[in-house]
Amino acid sequence: MLYLDVTQSCRSANNSGVQVVTRKLYRALAAKAQVQPLAWDPLLQCYAKLSLSERDRLENPFPPDYKPTARPNKRDNPAWKTFSRSILRLSRRMKWRGFAEAGTTMIFPEVFRDARAKVLPLRLPGHLTKAAIFYDTYVLKEPEKTPPKRARNFIEYAKFVASSNLILCISRETKEDLERFILPEVEDHGHATVAYLPVERPANLPSNPNTETSPLILCVSTLGYQKNHLGLLEAAERLWKDGLDFRLELIGKADPTWTGKILPRIDELRDEGKDLHWLRHVDDQKLADRYHHASFTVYPSRYEGFGLPILESMAHGKPCVCGSNGALGEASSEGGCLQVDQNDPASLAGGIRKLLEKGELLQSLQEEALGRDLGSWDDYADSFLKNLSQVDSSG
Repeated sequence: MLYLDVTQSCRSANNSGVQVVTRKLYRALAAKAQVQPLAWDPLLQCYAKLSLSERDRLENPFPPDYKPTARPNKRDNPAWKTFSRSILRLSRRMKWRGFAEAGTTMIFPEVFRDARAKVLPLRLPGHLTKAAIFYDTYVLKEPEKTPPKRARNFIEYAKFVASSNLILCISRETKEDLERFILPEVEDHGHATVAYLPVERPANLPSNPNTETSPLILCVSTLGYQKNHLGLLEAAERLWKDGLDFRLELIGKADPTWTGKILPRIDELRDEGKDLHWLRHVDDQKLADRYHHASFTVYPSRYEGFGLPILESMAHGKPCVCGSNGALGEASSEGGCLQVDQNDPASLAGGIRKLLEKGELLQSLQEEALGRDLGSWDDYADSFLKNLSQVDSSG
């Protein structure tokens, strides 16, 4: 039996990076093994099996009447709903001894921001095989920009992940950071390995966007501090002032600690007549539509654990202007990307200008993007299960 912690992914329409991974992993593993998705209840301090509505949200995150929103998790989880869910979960609670059965594995593909990291080491059986996906350590790289409580919670979560039997790091940089920041603090840590996340192409890639309208540049990213939207807006403003004609659309949820610094700048540029729009967190159909209409994408993030939007852009055959440092370089160095110093607005503007003005370069990068092997979730699930079997046989 594989138990899968899907707490974030069964509660709301949020379908950002971690939730995308959780949902794809669940589907891929469920096609090959017996998988029981579970949700952590912060009031009951235990896991529970999913309700029908939670399972539906896990498998189909966007309801038919979904409207783009800034913070889908907050909208879908008011305090009264959180409390009522706990009451309804009483009959679906998992008994801790259920994790003690032979051949049981617990998988943690999400990041904890609650008390799980403190409770689980005390309640889960010591012989239980645990596996986790580890994403990044950006909280530790610039701690002054992270609320202290979030930083403390992250360190507790990261130490719990490090104690798992198997730790799947999503890039070489993530593994190096884990080894640098976390493993020295954990006496009995598990086996860490790099397992790149797959990004599957749409079943049918539509034709190129309409060239009769202004080129559309797309940026898909949470409006968080390390994502560097202010740098992107400065670069775009330079190009608009130089007379270049293009549209810029931002897609992604809000970050309560940083988005408030970005929105006034967006309003200023819009008041000046610039063709700039923040579409918020959109559903998969809308996202695919915007990729289709885009000439290329830009991902100005300063650093990442992986760079999923870069590879999503490749999957849609759209070149991406992005950085080359760390995990960003791991994602962008194999073709389809124009690498720049994304921390320098002039360099970022120069990269965007090249793709706006040089059609041959844009076409060449598009061909590279379409030619990249981005993996499949079926293969990832096979590799995941193989890694689990090797951990079990060695321990």
